[in-house]
Amino acid sequence: MNRHKRFQFSAVIIVLVLTWVALLRVAAANGVVVAADAPSDVVQGTDFTVRINVSSVSNLAAYQFDMTYDPAILQVTGVTSGVIGGGTMVLDLWGFVLNPPGVQGTVRVLGHVSPLSPLNGSGYLAEVHFNVVGVPSNTSPLTLSGVKLFNNLAQRIPASVESDSVHVVAPLNITTTALPDGEVGGIYGAVVEATGGLLPHSWQATGLPAGLSMNAAGVIAGNPTASGDFTVAATVTDAAVPPNITSKPLALKVYPALEV
Repeated sequence: MNRHKRFQFSAVIIVLVLTWVALLRVAAANGVVVAADAPSDVVQGTDFTVRINVSSVSNLAAYQFDMTYDPAILQVTGVTSGVIGGGTMVLDLWGFVLNPPGVQGTVRVLGHVSPLSPLNGSGYLAEVHFNVVGVPSNTSPLTLSGVKLFNNLAQRIPASVESDSVHVVAPLNITTTALPDGEVGGIYGAVVEATGGLLPHSWQATGLPAGLSMNAAGVIAGNPTASGDFTVAATVTDAAVPPNITSKPLALKVYPALEV
Protein backbone atom coordinates (compact mmCIF):
# COMPACT_ATOMS: atom_id res chain seq x y z
CA MET A 1 0.00 0.00 0.00
CA ASN A 2 1.53 3.32 -1.09
CA ARG A 3 1.61 6.45 1.04
CA HIS A 4 -1.41 8.00 -0.70
CA LYS A 5 -3.57 4.92 -0.16
CA ARG A 6 -2.45 4.65 3.48
CA PHE A 7 -3.46 8.28 3.97
CA GLN A 8 -6.89 7.61 2.39
CA PHE A 9 -7.39 4.54 4.58
CA SER A 10 -6.45 6.45 7.74
CA ALA A 11 -8.79 9.27 6.78
CA VAL A 12 -11.68 6.83 6.35
CA ILE A 13 -11.00 5.31 9.79
CA ILE A 14 -10.93 8.76 11.39
CA VAL A 15 -14.22 9.70 9.72
CA LEU A 16 -15.87 6.46 10.92
CA VAL A 17 -14.66 6.99 14.49
CA LEU A 18 -15.84 10.61 14.52
CA THR A 19 -19.20 9.55 13.10
CA TRP A 20 -19.57 6.88 15.80
CA VAL A 21 -18.70 9.39 18.54
CA ALA A 22 -21.15 11.89 17.07
CA LEU A 23 -23.93 9.29 17.07
CA LEU A 24 -23.23 8.46 20.71
CA ARG A 25 -23.39 12.16 21.57
CA VAL A 26 -26.69 12.53 19.71
CA ALA A 27 -28.10 9.49 21.52
CA ALA A 28 -27.03 10.91 24.87
CA ALA A 29 -28.45 14.30 23.98
CA ASN A 30 -31.75 12.77 22.91
CA GLY A 31 -31.84 10.68 26.07
CA VAL A 32 -33.02 7.56 24.21
CA VAL A 33 -31.84 4.45 26.05
CA VAL A 34 -32.57 0.82 25.19
CA ALA A 35 -31.90 -1.38 28.23
CA ALA A 36 -32.33 -5.03 29.16
CA ASP A 37 -34.20 -5.25 32.47
CA ALA A 38 -33.86 -8.62 34.21
CA PRO A 39 -33.97 -9.81 37.83
CA SER A 40 -30.48 -10.05 39.31
CA ASP A 41 -31.15 -13.58 40.61
CA VAL A 42 -33.22 -16.33 38.97
CA VAL A 43 -34.20 -19.69 40.43
CA GLN A 44 -33.01 -22.97 38.94
CA GLY A 45 -35.79 -24.72 36.99
CA THR A 46 -38.12 -21.70 36.85
CA ASP A 47 -39.21 -19.15 34.24
CA PHE A 48 -38.52 -15.43 34.17
CA THR A 49 -38.96 -12.48 31.83
CA VAL A 50 -36.57 -9.83 30.50
CA ARG A 51 -38.05 -6.54 29.37
CA ILE A 52 -36.29 -4.54 26.69
CA ASN A 53 -37.00 -1.06 27.97
CA VAL A 54 -36.82 2.11 25.91
CA SER A 55 -36.96 5.61 27.33
CA SER A 56 -37.79 9.06 25.92
CA VAL A 57 -38.29 7.95 22.33
CA SER A 58 -40.14 10.02 19.72
CA ASN A 59 -41.97 8.88 16.58
CA LEU A 60 -40.92 5.25 16.96
CA ALA A 61 -42.21 3.12 14.08
CA ALA A 62 -39.96 0.04 14.05
CA TYR A 63 -37.18 -1.70 15.97
CA GLN A 64 -34.74 -4.59 15.83
CA PHE A 65 -32.38 -6.04 18.44
CA ASP A 66 -30.31 -9.13 19.22
CA MET A 67 -29.89 -10.55 22.72
CA THR A 68 -27.05 -12.97 23.42
CA TYR A 69 -27.08 -15.34 26.42
CA ASP A 70 -25.52 -18.62 27.57
CA PRO A 71 -27.75 -21.43 26.24
CA ALA A 72 -26.27 -23.87 28.77
CA ILE A 73 -27.84 -21.69 31.49
CA LEU A 74 -30.89 -20.10 29.84
CA GLN A 75 -33.31 -21.15 27.11
CA VAL A 76 -35.68 -18.75 25.37
CA THR A 77 -39.29 -19.99 25.51
CA GLY A 78 -41.01 -17.09 23.78
CA VAL A 79 -41.17 -13.38 22.94
CA THR A 80 -44.17 -11.09 23.41
CA SER A 81 -45.07 -7.57 22.28
CA GLY A 82 -44.08 -4.38 24.06
CA VAL A 83 -45.97 -1.26 25.09
CA ILE A 84 -44.69 2.30 24.69
CA GLY A 85 -46.55 5.41 25.74
CA GLY A 86 -49.79 3.44 25.98
CA GLY A 87 -49.47 2.00 22.46
CA THR A 88 -48.67 -1.64 21.64
CA MET A 89 -45.79 -2.62 19.35
CA VAL A 90 -46.55 -5.29 16.75
CA LEU A 91 -44.17 -8.26 17.10
CA ASP A 92 -43.15 -9.14 13.54
CA LEU A 93 -40.87 -12.10 14.13
CA TRP A 94 -38.21 -13.57 16.38
CA GLY A 95 -35.73 -16.38 15.98
CA PHE A 96 -32.26 -17.67 16.80
CA VAL A 97 -29.31 -16.34 14.82
CA LEU A 98 -25.50 -16.22 14.67
CA ASN A 99 -24.42 -19.51 16.29
CA PRO A 100 -25.55 -21.13 13.93
CA PRO A 101 -29.01 -19.90 12.84
CA GLY A 102 -31.78 -21.82 14.57
CA VAL A 103 -29.64 -22.74 17.59
CA GLN A 104 -30.19 -21.05 20.95
CA GLY A 105 -27.64 -18.48 22.09
CA THR A 106 -28.70 -15.27 20.33
CA VAL A 107 -32.31 -14.28 19.74
CA ARG A 108 -33.24 -11.63 17.18
CA VAL A 109 -36.50 -9.70 17.56
CA LEU A 110 -38.21 -7.31 15.12
CA GLY A 111 -41.36 -5.23 15.55
CA HIS A 112 -43.20 -2.19 14.24
CA VAL A 113 -46.26 0.03 14.42
CA SER A 114 -48.04 1.84 11.61
CA PRO A 115 -45.93 4.79 10.35
CA LEU A 116 -49.18 6.77 10.52
CA SER A 117 -49.29 6.19 14.29
CA PRO A 118 -45.72 6.24 15.65
CA LEU A 119 -45.22 5.85 19.41
CA ASN A 120 -43.79 8.40 21.82
CA GLY A 121 -42.57 8.17 25.38
CA SER A 122 -41.16 5.33 27.45
CA GLY A 123 -42.01 1.67 27.87
CA TYR A 124 -40.63 -1.58 26.50
CA LEU A 125 -40.04 -2.88 22.98
CA ALA A 126 -40.70 -6.52 23.82
CA GLU A 127 -40.49 -9.15 26.55
CA VAL A 128 -38.18 -12.15 26.16
CA HIS A 129 -39.19 -15.18 28.22
CA PHE A 130 -36.60 -17.62 29.56
CA ASN A 131 -36.41 -20.93 31.39
CA VAL A 132 -33.46 -21.48 33.75
CA VAL A 133 -31.65 -24.72 32.87
CA GLY A 134 -28.38 -23.88 34.64
CA VAL A 135 -27.33 -24.74 38.17
CA PRO A 136 -26.80 -22.54 41.23
CA SER A 137 -23.81 -20.16 40.97
CA ASN A 138 -24.08 -20.00 37.15
CA THR A 139 -24.20 -16.50 35.64
CA SER A 140 -25.38 -15.69 32.12
CA PRO A 141 -24.95 -12.39 30.28
CA LEU A 142 -27.92 -10.79 28.58
CA THR A 143 -26.07 -8.75 25.97
CA LEU A 144 -27.95 -6.43 23.67
CA SER A 145 -26.48 -5.74 20.22
CA GLY A 146 -27.63 -4.75 16.77
CA VAL A 147 -30.16 -2.36 18.29
CA LYS A 148 -31.92 -0.33 15.58
CA LEU A 149 -34.76 2.12 16.10
CA PHE A 150 -36.55 3.79 13.17
CA ASN A 151 -38.97 6.69 13.05
CA ASN A 152 -42.02 7.06 10.79
CA LEU A 153 -39.78 8.42 8.00
CA ALA A 154 -37.63 5.26 8.09
CA GLN A 155 -34.77 7.26 9.65
CA ARG A 156 -32.54 5.82 12.36
CA ILE A 157 -33.15 7.01 15.91
CA PRO A 158 -29.80 7.07 17.78
CA ALA A 159 -29.91 5.31 21.15
CA SER A 160 -27.49 4.19 23.82
CA VAL A 161 -27.67 0.54 24.90
CA GLU A 162 -27.45 -1.15 28.31
CA SER A 163 -27.11 -4.91 28.75
CA ASP A 164 -27.75 -7.04 31.86
CA SER A 165 -27.01 -10.45 33.41
CA VAL A 166 -28.64 -13.00 35.71
CA HIS A 167 -27.28 -15.22 38.47
CA VAL A 168 -28.80 -18.65 39.17
CA VAL A 169 -29.79 -19.52 42.74
CA ALA A 170 -31.05 -22.77 44.27
CA PRO A 171 -34.74 -23.71 44.33
CA LEU A 172 -36.81 -22.74 47.34
CA ASN A 173 -36.55 -25.39 50.08
CA ILE A 174 -37.80 -25.57 53.68
CA THR A 175 -34.91 -26.87 55.77
CA THR A 176 -36.64 -27.18 59.16
CA THR A 177 -37.43 -30.84 59.84
CA ALA A 178 -39.20 -30.72 63.21
CA LEU A 179 -40.80 -28.33 65.69
CA PRO A 180 -40.01 -28.35 69.41
CA ASP A 181 -42.67 -29.66 71.80
CA GLY A 182 -44.82 -27.26 73.75
CA GLU A 183 -46.95 -27.22 76.88
CA VAL A 184 -50.41 -25.83 77.45
CA GLY A 185 -50.12 -22.38 79.01
CA GLY A 186 -46.36 -22.26 78.50
CA ILE A 187 -44.41 -19.75 76.41
CA TYR A 188 -43.69 -21.23 72.97
CA GLY A 189 -41.22 -20.10 70.32
CA ALA A 190 -39.81 -21.69 67.16
CA VAL A 191 -38.43 -20.51 63.81
CA VAL A 192 -39.08 -22.28 60.51
CA GLU A 193 -36.29 -21.72 57.97
CA ALA A 194 -35.77 -22.05 54.21
CA THR A 195 -32.97 -21.71 51.69
CA GLY A 196 -32.92 -20.83 48.00
CA GLY A 197 -35.38 -18.77 46.03
CA LEU A 198 -35.30 -14.99 45.94
CA LEU A 199 -35.24 -12.96 49.13
CA PRO A 200 -37.16 -11.85 51.04
CA HIS A 201 -39.18 -14.92 52.02
CA SER A 202 -42.70 -14.65 53.43
CA TRP A 203 -44.27 -17.32 55.66
CA GLN A 204 -47.66 -18.55 56.71
CA ALA A 205 -48.93 -21.69 58.46
CA THR A 206 -52.10 -23.68 58.96
CA GLY A 207 -52.88 -26.38 61.51
CA LEU A 208 -51.35 -24.59 64.49
CA PRO A 209 -52.93 -25.28 67.90
CA ALA A 210 -55.04 -22.55 69.43
CA GLY A 211 -52.90 -19.86 71.03
CA LEU A 212 -50.04 -20.08 68.50
CA SER A 213 -49.46 -18.09 65.30
CA MET A 214 -46.75 -17.65 62.69
CA ASN A 215 -45.53 -14.24 61.48
CA ALA A 216 -44.21 -13.41 58.00
CA ALA A 217 -40.62 -14.07 59.14
CA GLY A 218 -41.43 -17.71 59.97
CA VAL A 219 -41.53 -17.29 63.75
CA ILE A 220 -44.13 -19.38 65.60
CA ALA A 221 -44.96 -17.91 68.99
CA GLY A 222 -47.64 -17.70 71.65
CA ASN A 223 -49.12 -19.72 74.50
CA PRO A 224 -50.83 -22.94 73.37
CA THR A 225 -54.24 -23.53 74.95
CA ALA A 226 -54.88 -27.06 73.68
CA SER A 227 -52.86 -30.24 74.01
CA GLY A 228 -52.42 -32.94 71.40
CA ASP A 229 -50.50 -33.93 68.30
CA PHE A 230 -50.72 -31.38 65.49
CA THR A 231 -49.56 -31.32 61.87
CA VAL A 232 -48.50 -27.81 60.93
CA ALA A 233 -48.40 -26.98 57.23
CA ALA A 234 -45.68 -24.33 56.84
CA THR A 235 -45.65 -22.44 53.52
CA VAL A 236 -42.95 -20.11 52.25
CA THR A 237 -43.20 -17.72 49.29
CA ASP A 238 -40.21 -15.99 47.71
CA ALA A 239 -39.91 -12.63 45.95
CA ALA A 240 -39.78 -13.95 42.37
CA VAL A 241 -42.35 -12.82 39.79
CA PRO A 242 -44.32 -15.04 39.61
CA PRO A 243 -43.44 -16.22 43.12
CA ASN A 244 -42.03 -19.64 43.99
CA ILE A 245 -44.03 -21.35 46.73
CA THR A 246 -43.31 -24.49 48.70
CA SER A 247 -44.92 -26.16 51.73
CA LYS A 248 -43.90 -28.77 54.26
CA PRO A 249 -45.79 -30.62 57.03
CA LEU A 250 -44.17 -30.36 60.45
CA ALA A 251 -45.20 -32.30 63.56
CA LEU A 252 -45.90 -30.38 66.76
CA LYS A 253 -46.74 -32.01 70.09
CA VAL A 254 -48.29 -29.97 72.90
CA TYR A 255 -48.40 -31.59 76.35
CA PRO A 256 -51.07 -30.86 78.94
CA ALA A 257 -50.12 -28.38 81.63
CA LEU A 258 -48.27 -29.90 84.55
CA GLU A 259 -50.40 -30.29 87.64
CA VAL A 260 -48.70 -29.51 90.91
